[in-house]
Amino acid sequence: MLKITKTDYGYFACDKTTWVKIKRLHRWYQIAIQQAANWNRWHAKKPENRIIKIKNKEDGKTVIRLILPKPEPKLIPVFTKKEVITSYYKNGIYVPGGFQEERVGVCDMGILELYAAAKKPRSQIKNVPKTTHTTEEISCMLKEINASK
Repeated sequence: MLKITKTDYGYFACDKTTWVKIKRLHRWYQIAIQQAANWNRWHAKKPENRIIKIKNKEDGKTVIRLILPKPEPKLIPVFTKKEVITSYYKNGIYVPGGFQEERVGVCDMGILELYAAAKKPRSQIKNVPKTTHTTEEISCMLKEINASK
């Protein structure tokens, strides 16, 4: 439970320092969604197609100067999890028996509800929603994200 704070605008579900931490976690969650999509696109390609082409313009012609292997995109461990799933369709065609496929899933860990509850001031203290996270849990999540950078 977070400490309810009264300001000139009304009652908030947390204090200012906790609100800043919640905003950071919310932003990291949005980045985690993007990184999971990047990883899924990267993983869908064949290894020989996971390359970076560095182009160089010489005499009006574009020449590929260097081809490097594209590294695996980094993931935020707090919000993302690699899973092996069984899929039965590949390119719209049914595959009998299915096949194993690795995917990255994203879980918000209750940050979206916490962000929504902490963002809006309430006119009365009884209208402030109860939160499930504590300041220690929020700080631990941020520390884990900063450690994984």
